[in-house]
Amino acid sequence: MQRLLSTQIVIVGKISNEEARHLEDKLQVSELALQRFIANQISFADYLDIMELCDIDIDDYLINVERNISTLG
Repeated sequence: MQRLLSTQIVIVGKISNEEARHLEDKLQVSELALQRFIANQISFADYLDIMELCDIDIDDYLINVERNISTLG
C-alpha cells in the first residue's frame, strides 16, 4: 500500500538550498502521515488533510493513486 500512496518531489530547474530543505521537510511530513495512515493511527480524511497542508494537490494526488492501483490490475 505504501508504494501506491507514496509521494515524490519533482523539481524542474534550479532551487535554493532553503527551498530544497523546505520541500524535504514536506516530503518527510507526508511520509510520516502515510506511515500513520497505514498503521491505522489516523483516518484517510486526516491523511488527506495533512497532504494538503504539505501543498500537495489532492485531486492530482488521487488521480495518481488511482492510476497506480489500475496498473496493478
